[in-house]
Amino acid sequence: MSAIWARMSGVGMLARAGSVLGATLVLFAAPALGQLSPKHPRVQKAVERALAFLEKQSENRVGGKALVGLTFVKAGRDESHPKVKEALDAVQAQARRGAQKITLDIYSTGISLMFLVALNPSRYRSEIETFARSLHYRQKPAGAWGYPRTHPTHGETCDTSMTQYAVLGLWEAEDQAGVETPAIVWNQVARWLLRTQDPSGGFGYQGKPSYAIGERVKQSGVRHSLTVAALGSLYITKDRVGYRRLKRKYNDGLPKAFVLVEDQQAAPVQTDIPLRTFGKVISAANRWVEKNYDVNDLKTWIHYSLYALERYESLRNADVQATNLELSPAERNKWYVRGARYLLKTQAPDGHWESNAGPVPDTCFGALFLMGSTRKTLERTSVRRYRGGEWKAGRELPPGSKLRVRDGKVVVMPLEAPLPRVLEILLKGAQANYAAAVEALADAARFARPEELRQHADALKDLLHVRDTEVAKLATLALQRAGDLDAVPELIEQVETGKPELAKAAAEALEVLARSEAPATIDDHSDPETRRRVAEHWRAWFRDVRPEMSQ
Repeated sequence: MSAIWARMSGVGMLARAGSVLGATLVLFAAPALGQLSPKHPRVQKAVERALAFLEKQSENRVGGKALVGLTFVKAGRDESHPKVKEALDAVQAQARRGAQKITLDIYSTGISLMFLVALNPSRYRSEIETFARSLHYRQKPAGAWGYPRTHPTHGETCDTSMTQYAVLGLWEAEDQAGVETPAIVWNQVARWLLRTQDPSGGFGYQGKPSYAIGERVKQSGVRHSLTVAALGSLYITKDRVGYRRLKRKYNDGLPKAFVLVEDQQAAPVQTDIPLRTFGKVISAANRWVEKNYDVNDLKTWIHYSLYALERYESLRNADVQATNLELSPAERNKWYVRGARYLLKTQAPDGHWESNAGPVPDTCFGALFLMGSTRKTLERTSVRRYRGGEWKAGRELPPGSKLRVRDGKVVVMPLEAPLPRVLEILLKGAQANYAAAVEALADAARFARPEELRQHADALKDLLHVRDTEVAKLATLALQRAGDLDAVPELIEQVETGKPELAKAAAEALEVLARSEAPATIDDHSDPETRRRVAEHWRAWFRDVRPEMSQ
């Protein structure tokens, strides 16, 4: 198998990669499956067959692991799935090297970002920031991304295909994890894209910039996949520099007292590029796509190209919706129906697809297309900025904070620090970053690996006795996730003598640890006798499983 991460690093990767995106738009005219969507039973079955195939495969490259992990996360799997865990371990190992020492190519760096954001943008914000900074460092003087500077022929030029993955990763990191990319980075890549359009309206492989923004110059290797790659990047950069927003405003369930800063004052435009310049270039490229899709191009890099098509069409539709226009469902989904029909027709009996990238990457690309991967991204709520106010718990929100909603409360983003530092802050209390440390513990209690939590079980047990009830409850949940039986005596004590909210959490944790039920349910209104009886039940159980600790 020749995976896409290896093939994409060869000279002329896409110069010979005749994309077939548009072919899927004209291949099938019959309306028999016109209602195809990611929720169609046949589509869902095809995705599950693809996932079953991927579960049996091995992928050695970090970028390949991240692509497989992204596919499973988009399908609803989490860290408990072996392929997701394998990808997470590989990506985190790269992040530990530091932003300036990451050895991954641009494709793999962008995919790793997308994987981490899809998995949990709060929990893995530190790693997301490391990968984003790596892309910032590696942006070339010409304005975009490409092969390393040491490459014999493309060391100074920028690559349209690689640039799309850098732009995608940085956009998702900024939009959903709050990891900002400097305005100058977005400006530079926008300028490069606007200067590398072919006179035909399409885009090529190694972009040759014109002398002025918006002017066109002859490009080599103009292809469908590269044109839609450039278009997707243009839609995103137009959004990022302060023009039309791709994502609609969603109701985060916040109290009406909280007012979006961006609703009060529109984000400033951070570029001197006129909006009409974006419009002219994008319109010409869209016309090129509509004109040049041809069934005869359905030959090479098929599934890589289909995934690029899915991103382009999803972003294009979001851009149209941002103008308060609405395409008809048939017009909006025409590209999806025809692409899905092709994939359903060509899927192998064991669930895989294969063209030039190899069976593992191509199967990922096919599944991501069918699931509507970019649609899923566009449907996720962005990190939002709210005016300062008071938390439900009474804690003050720092003005201009980036916030999220957790368990019905408006809270700050979690602290970016190792777990020992988080626990140290919470044990000391009353520090400037205390609220952010609470959120970091909340994420650890839900998402941290049990073995990591067990390493810090003593500190977590100490937190059971702090005055902050929310922190003590989160520590209880963390000990439950850790599966540490050494914490049982402290949990039993909480059941019998702790605050009602803590007693309830401790009782639930004990049932999970023991894999059995107590003789009575503990809630906020349980009387002392009921709590004593449940505590005695768990003491008897603990004497059986840990007699050496029950003397």
